[in-house]
Amino acid sequence: MPSTTAYNGRDIVLVPFPFTDLTSSKRRPALVISSDSFNASQQDLVVVANTGDDRVLSVDPKTGVVSVFTESINGADGLVFDKESGLLWVCANQADEVVALNANGRVVAKLGEFRGINRDGTPDGLLFPASPVIVGDEIFVTNLAVVLTAAVGDEPEEDVKLWTISKLRLPH
Repeated sequence: MPSTTAYNGRDIVLVPFPFTDLTSSKRRPALVISSDSFNASQQDLVVVANTGDDRVLSVDPKTGVVSVFTESINGADGLVFDKESGLLWVCANQADEVVALNANGRVVAKLGEFRGINRDGTPDGLLFPASPVIVGDEIFVTNLAVVLTAAVGDEPEEDVKLWTISKLRLPH
């Protein structure tokens, strides 16, 4: 049954994000990332990411109730829906990989890895991936390479001199 509320891809909506213990929530802006055709055909889901606690959340557009779609995506940061396969691809920036979730929120595929810093200062492989885009049978992912701590010498991101976009073939 289609949703009775019209959401378009790239709409900004206010969503009551639950705290980690799920006992209370705070309304925060969220980006609708699913396509217009996906939104029109679904009964109750618009999927959004909350990068602060490694969860991907779903929103019931009729009630505004937020629930946990999946957990343990290490640094969920950037989502893209693959219309061909029906999978939701999520950048796991702390794991330096991109994972695919099925309709039940289970990880069914993983792409990428970090292999070091090249001599020219570019990441070899994925380093803090974000902002995925699917074009045909490939996914393009930025290597954000963000330094997360004040300590010197503890992160490979400190050695990045040039930022890159990685191109990975999707498994179909």
